[in-house]
Amino acid sequence: MLTVAEREQIRALGREPDAVESQLALLRGGPRYRAIERPCALGDGILRLDAAAQEAAIAAFDGSRFGAFVPASGAASRLFSNLGDDVVRRVRELALWGTLGLPDDSSPDAIRDALIDRWAAVPKGLIPFHPAPEGYCTAIDEHLSECVALGVRSAHFTVGPEHLGAFKQRVAGAPVDVTFSVQDPGTDTVAVDAAEALVRDDGAILFRPGGHGALMQNVEDTRFELALIKNIDNVVPEALRGDVVRWRRIIGGTLVRLLAQIRGLYSDLMDEVPGAVERAARFADQDLAVDVPHDRDALVLLLDRPVRVCGMVPNDGQPGGGPFFIEGSRVPQIIESAEVDPEDERQQALWRSASHFNPVDMAVALTGPHGAYDLERFSDPAAAIVTRKTHEGRSIVVLEHPGLWNGRMARWNTVFVELPRHVFQPVKTLADLLGDGHRST
Repeated sequence: MLTVAEREQIRALGREPDAVESQLALLRGGPRYRAIERPCALGDGILRLDAAAQEAAIAAFDGSRFGAFVPASGAASRLFSNLGDDVVRRVRELALWGTLGLPDDSSPDAIRDALIDRWAAVPKGLIPFHPAPEGYCTAIDEHLSECVALGVRSAHFTVGPEHLGAFKQRVAGAPVDVTFSVQDPGTDTVAVDAAEALVRDDGAILFRPGGHGALMQNVEDTRFELALIKNIDNVVPEALRGDVVRWRRIIGGTLVRLLAQIRGLYSDLMDEVPGAVERAARFADQDLAVDVPHDRDALVLLLDRPVRVCGMVPNDGQPGGGPFFIEGSRVPQIIESAEVDPEDERQQALWRSASHFNPVDMAVALTGPHGAYDLERFSDPAAAIVTRKTHEGRSIVVLEHPGLWNGRMARWNTVFVELPRHVFQPVKTLADLLGDGHRST
């Protein structure tokens, strides 16, 4: 599909022509949608833990060692878009106000311009979110404080290469071991135009970042055995952190307890202990929501996978993914709206009927009976997302790798646990910082 000249150009960029041809095949095949069977619900794919189970999970978490993994390379441009006068007038109530150097009687237009000039090009992780005695706390500051409260000693953040120095400066002297990585440029993907030809910039093939699914190698490279994963903008000030920390301990501890069961059953299967097949099959059905044959070899393969416990909050219309059972998979999945056929009314109705929403708050186990997993083995490459974007005024078709918590974890053992809605406090717009979830007074 590529010309000799194109293959040479791609090699000169340190990329593999065969990988680009695979991307082109996906792009030219058009969008690939997932077929929803039904949403997960309480008692059908989502657990609601009673008080005893919560306390047992907390005890299990407190005896374990987790690292934290936080994708933090997102820009803050959306935070400062569509700034209405009603929000801008209240900026004086936020930690951001003290960074602008404006007189108190500044007009909304002056405040709006100052916000955009000072902060719109800064990554969200370095934006002042909350006031603090020393000035303000950024999103990354709040994540590190949360790690301390959890007893997590290591935190890893993925950042843009152009901002790496600023992040390192911000975390200097942190009470947590902090490491950083950048998204591998080799995971960037090509795009095609309306004629299905490669999109170019000044004659050069355009490569675009391939979405957060490209970060799976970054996750693997941390060498964490256990990790807590959460988005950079979902933090609260210290005074409101108690329930957030409690429920993250519950998620992590639920994973630890689940792993103990899995490893015990795996050992019994390998040792051919009488009754092990029946116990493992019952566990798969009742605890993993997986229908698997009552066959020793099938159960051994099932239990030798990465494991994740994902928090799910009641759905109040937030954009993003949700928990579903889908056709062709025995494992509950997190599905994004872009993965659902917009022209299929039945699929859209199933999508809208979801009772719960994915806040990206999860605990994961990256090692198994034989050591660290090659996580790519448990991905579903067919779950790549093909969608339309605009580039320099042109409509183009772009490819994103299977999402980090979608297709990249499609073949993980997965358990969904209900969280209370108030522990999810993302900052998508400036107005969110004015909400009760970010104001401690």
